[in-house]
Amino acid sequence: MTIDEILQQAKAVAEAAGKKTGKVVEVTKLKVQAAGISKDISDEMENLGRAVYEAHKAGADAGDKIKDSVEKIDTLQEALDLVQNAIYTHKGMKRCDECSTFNPDDADYCKRCGHHFG
Repeated sequence: MTIDEILQQAKAVAEAAGKKTGKVVEVTKLKVQAAGISKDISDEMENLGRAVYEAHKAGADAGDKIKDSVEKIDTLQEALDLVQNAIYTHKGMKRCDECSTFNPDDADYCKRCGHHFG
């Protein structure tokens, strides 16, 4: 093997390692984002429970608070789903349309429900 071939091979290995590192960094960022959104959902659920409890104790109607909180939670859940999809896409996974389970990108059938991806 010549010096040029060795240098080319080393360069290819370095580029592959750089791409892999970049992918790991991106997945880590997405996981941190997902954790933040999950905490926001949990906080909003707690606020909702507190508002319902306080309204019930006071004999008041919590309908507006419930509606607002449910809308916020739904919006946060949609954002979380997008981030989770991005994580699994980076990992080479795909989501089953039937049961939402993530499967390897090359799977023909869902590992949970057996749905055919073809």
